[in-house]
Formats: sequence, structure tokens, C-alpha cells
Amino acid sequence: MTQPTETQFIILHEKPLQSWMRDASSFALFAGLIGLGVVVDSTAMEWAGFFVAVIITLGRAGTMKAKRMSRAEAIAYLREGAAA
Repeated sequence: MTQPTETQFIILHEKPLQSWMRDASSFALFAGLIGLGVVVDSTAMEWAGFFVAVIITLGRAGTMKAKRMSRAEAIAYLREGAAA
């Protein structure tokens, strides 16, 4: 039988403005890359823009700052932030 693993908590630190800015830049990326193909009437460029945008979006998805810690560590971390 396998040993039960300790539960880990993940704390993401992101302010609402940072979230909105990241979302706006993602939208601009899609609109710019695909829109350029629409403007020059090139289906191939539209598809290339789509694939580049998907690859960049997937790359951005892995860059979130996450701290993994135990329950006690998470509580201490949150208390430090509330005290500051």
C-alpha cells in the first residue's frame, strides 16, 4: 500500500490589476497576430498567427508564481502578509 502524501497548499500572489493586464495583453496578442492576416487577406497568415498565439498562451500559463507549502506554513505565510 502507498503512503498517503501530505496535503500541500498553493498560494497564488496576483493583484487584480496584474490579472487584467495579463488578460488584455493576451487579447491584444490574438487580435494582432490574427488581425494582421485578416488585413492582408491571407488565410495562411491567420492560421500562423493563431498557432503562434496558442503556443505563447500555453507558455504563459506555466509562469504563474505559486508557493507550495504545508498547512502550517501557509497559515504562517498568510499571517505575515496580514501583519505587514
